[in-house]
Amino acid sequence: MSNNHLSDEAIQSFLLEDSCEEVITSHLAVCADCKAKMDAYKELTFYIKKLEPETVPFNVSEIAMQKIWASEPKRSEEFGLIALLAFLIMGSFVLCYPWIKPAFRNWNTSITPFAFVTAVSISIYILADLYRQYKKKITMIFD
Repeated sequence: MSNNHLSDEAIQSFLLEDSCEEVITSHLAVCADCKAKMDAYKELTFYIKKLEPETVPFNVSEIAMQKIWASEPKRSEEFGLIALLAFLIMGSFVLCYPWIKPAFRNWNTSITPFAFVTAVSISIYILADLYRQYKKKITMIFD
């Protein structure tokens, strides 16, 4: 028999799969070191099988789903707020258009829509950001 010992993988596969390869069984019969390794692996698997799975006092998936469900209404609420803000800004512009129109008369016609869209977008963003900050502070206070 050669002085080469069996690898840990070969011993483990022999032990776990109960494969009866002639080379491994003959080597284990002759080599005391590999036989000791196999006995140690047998004892280790015995104690691993005796271990009971760790139980957690709470259900992680249920907690995660509650967090997901709790965050969904906030998204739709923010979208509704942004739509309401856009509607209010557009409505106020339409109502004030007769007074605003003289200010835009001297402007180039290609710049006017760009300026209007930019002003509305910035206003919506600022108001939505203010609302988010408000909601964040409220949740920090009451949660």
